[in-house]
Amino acid sequence: TVHDAVLQALTDADLIVHAGDVGSSAVLDALAALAPTVAIMGNNDTLEKWVSSEHARLAQLGDVAEFALSGGSLVAVHGHQWPKVATRHEKIRMRFPDARCVVYGHSHRLIVERDVEPWVVNPGACGRSRAYGGASWLGLTVGRKGWRITESRFD
Repeated sequence: TVHDAVLQALTDADLIVHAGDVGSSAVLDALAALAPTVAIMGNNDTLEKWVSSEHARLAQLGDVAEFALSGGSLVAVHGHQWPKVATRHEKIRMRFPDARCVVYGHSHRLIVERDVEPWVVNPGACGRSRAYGGASWLGLTVGRKGWRITESRFD
């Protein structure tokens, strides 16, 4: 489930992007009640882990989502495709060199790396499970003055 404070923080979102390990349709429904939501499949989003009545919804999740935004593109990918932590960001940048920002979720650890483009960011975990340091999320503001990322973490 999604942490209540994260849901509250997302009430002003124009678009919600979930970077995988969704877990259930209930998570998608909770997010979609707030704003249009796009979610990708994580390595824990498997037929064995989702109840059978939700398998059709699981099948709708893609592996990659890309959004053309003012000033560049945002890509969402889960990140389990690059298992080595030491080279994951490098490999992500090699795979999506034309993106302005790539969001991934596999490690469930809040990370914002914007020294080099594409930026590589991880919003952490939006629930209580595997939320190292607390539930978290990242906000992306796209405006005339460029892109800005806001980090938020909750106990």
